[in-house]
Amino acid sequence: MNYTYLILTDASCDLPPERLQVPDVAVVPLHTTVGGVSFQCYPDEREMKLTDYYARLRNRQGGSTAAPSPERFIECAEPALQRGLDVLYIGLASTVSATFSSGQMAMQQLAERYPDRRILCVDSRSGSLGEGLLVEEAIKAREQGMDMDQVAQLMTGLRDRVLHCFTVNDLQHLARSGRLSSPGALLGSILQFKPILWLDKDVKIRAIDRARGMQKAINAMVTLVRNKASDLGNQLLYIGHADALATAKYLVERLRQAGARHFLIHGIGPAIGLHGGPGALGVFFLGDSR
Repeated sequence: MNYTYLILTDASCDLPPERLQVPDVAVVPLHTTVGGVSFQCYPDEREMKLTDYYARLRNRQGGSTAAPSPERFIECAEPALQRGLDVLYIGLASTVSATFSSGQMAMQQLAERYPDRRILCVDSRSGSLGEGLLVEEAIKAREQGMDMDQVAQLMTGLRDRVLHCFTVNDLQHLARSGRLSSPGALLGSILQFKPILWLDKDVKIRAIDRARGMQKAINAMVTLVRNKASDLGNQLLYIGHADALATAKYLVERLRQAGARHFLIHGIGPAIGLHGGPGALGVFFLGDSR
């Protein structure tokens, strides 16, 4: 099928590479450093495997991420513009990272270079597979014949219905990223508390509950999904994990018992995984509102 516009996103969408191998879809890699080693995070993990990345974090090797430069965005989008396509950019929540601002800056530069082409930017107000959910909805809508304006409008209406529920295995990673005080992290780790985290309507992460041990945390997550999901049995649930596949599969088993039937399981990339740390677990799905 010949499309009239490119769907552009960034690697923080955490989708499996095969789901992004679609004509006229492009992904901007993220600059990441761990243990003094810098690399570009691509969906196909060509420069570093996620398992290696999390192994380094487990060994207490410090890490950081940086927003892609505007030049990175331009490299990914300009070939499509040269071919006569328009561009729809769907990016990581602007409250979480400077990535979206960098993308907007690049799109403004490209709009000046290609005044005959149209470029739209949509803040996903989401992260990880929540962002990925929106990207896949955009791809499906384009396949169904929606033009770029229609898809952008769909994304704007849908983004606050994308719900994010997650927990972490080690509170120290949240403390290091500034999301939790160090004394609180130490006490929580000693008591084996797992916070139940939620992305609220202001696109801010907040703890809404806590559980002692991962199994009880998963039980709490399942209850939230059952109560919040729209048409649970017919929608695709996105399960993200930070090198914790067995735990993710257990979450899927529990969600299946609650009535869910369709799942996508994939690793959480460095953009979010740095803050949650190895063992973090999340479920991303559609509900009525945040």
